[in-house]
Amino acid sequence: MIHNMRREAKAHALIEALMSCDPADRLPFLEAILHGLRAGMPIAAFAQIMREANFWAENASRAELKAYGAAAFAHMPPEDQDAFRAFISQERAA
Repeated sequence: MIHNMRREAKAHALIEALMSCDPADRLPFLEAILHGLRAGMPIAAFAQIMREANFWAENASRAELKAYGAAAFAHMPPEDQDAFRAFISQERAA
């Protein structure tokens, strides 16, 4: 409980700091923070590609997941796209 109260207090302090900024600076400030928190480009995985991909995905932003996922799907051969669709259908059903 104390840990949650500390996190909430820090979140409130961040909001107060943001709101004390000039309104024209707020969005660029938030964008800079989000940019710094993104996982960035996936690294080349030479050993265990699925483990590397899962690690990257756990740290990626929602926007990165959508962008890289859509781009990867678009570049798959049709048979791999079909297999991926089947995999997704099974994952959703589980």
